[in-house]
Amino acid sequence: MPKPILIHSAIYQLLRTARDLRPNKASSNNWNAFLNQLSFNPNSKSALEIEYNDETIASLDLTDKNLKLYKRGDTAARAQETQALTQQKDNNQRFFQEAAQTLANFYEKNATAIENQMGTGKDDEEKSLLERESDFHDAWAADASSTKIDVIKQHQVCTAPEIKYILEQVGDLKGKNVLEIGCGLGETSVYMALQGANVYASDLSPGMLKHAEKLAEEYNVKIHTLCGDAGQLAQLTDTRFDFVYAANILHHADIIAVIEQVKQLMKPGAVFASWDPVAYNPAINAYRKMAMEVRTEDEHPLTRSDINWVKSRFEHSNSRYYWLSTLSIFLLFYFWKRKDPNKERYWKVVLEESEQWAPIYKPLKRLDDVLLKLIPPLRLLCWNVVLVCRNPID
Repeated sequence: MPKPILIHSAIYQLLRTARDLRPNKASSNNWNAFLNQLSFNPNSKSALEIEYNDETIASLDLTDKNLKLYKRGDTAARAQETQALTQQKDNNQRFFQEAAQTLANFYEKNATAIENQMGTGKDDEEKSLLERESDFHDAWAADASSTKIDVIKQHQVCTAPEIKYILEQVGDLKGKNVLEIGCGLGETSVYMALQGANVYASDLSPGMLKHAEKLAEEYNVKIHTLCGDAGQLAQLTDTRFDFVYAANILHHADIIAVIEQVKQLMKPGAVFASWDPVAYNPAINAYRKMAMEVRTEDEHPLTRSDINWVKSRFEHSNSRYYWLSTLSIFLLFYFWKRKDPNKERYWKVVLEESEQWAPIYKPLKRLDDVLLKLIPPLRLLCWNVVLVCRNPID
């Protein structure tokens, strides 16, 4: 059976292709609702069964000779041996177009029954993943106040080890083209603009981009904004970048699609850096289940295979892990300070209240440094992983 990351990539590419092949009989809402109600079930023969109401309507052979979903361990030389990359992309596109057309044909044939079952309305369950993400972050932006954000403090406090490490690795940003994927409220885009960078801030949420623009105005810097899916960014700009930054993005998106976009957007010698939560810490997993109102249902924290796959797409990459024993601060938030995880985002609080928690954080951070060096397997129990990558492999 193919690895989960490859199955997820196949599903993502199929759905993205299918959305552009809407049958004439289907409204946009009903077609999207139909696609979101499909079930995808991999079997032992490397096929992906596509079902609607327990009826198999299509089957994708993921071993098809015209399809290549790149696997961990592939090299540029191996990719060249199998097929030129541009030709392979064309083959992939044809493969998924044929599969998407099968879905469209099924809908055309069964349109009346499908639409009677789903009705003509559109509720939250029928929204696409991208729509759910956009709506969630629009609501977040609407509740946020740019006047309460201390951009400089958030990037220099001891409880922000991820961004501090990344900026140390990147070096001087003055005059460089920088892209932030998933800029959110815009704090890091504005901070990098204050360092003299020519910043492009992208996000799926129009509300977040408006907030980022307002924050930039308050700090008297200019940023360029791009509204769109992280898996299609290369279609939004012709600019190529010295530094591409993605904080807490990969675990919301299709990892393969995003990395392919990043590779297209990087200049020779550019740096790609990201940080995301890791999947294995039981305390954080319990927190995720409690804090459902401040996170989205489609998140998928990075697994070891996800991390290794991203690193394999670049000639040079390194990873750093953060927040092991230091996570005890979150326990204090919950049990001592009685902070409701559905009303306060703990990862924001730990930045805003950094001075208060520094006496606890700093010695625990030194302990983490020792433990993670002496016992490498503990790294996967950390909250976050930072990846810094250079020289993408074609």
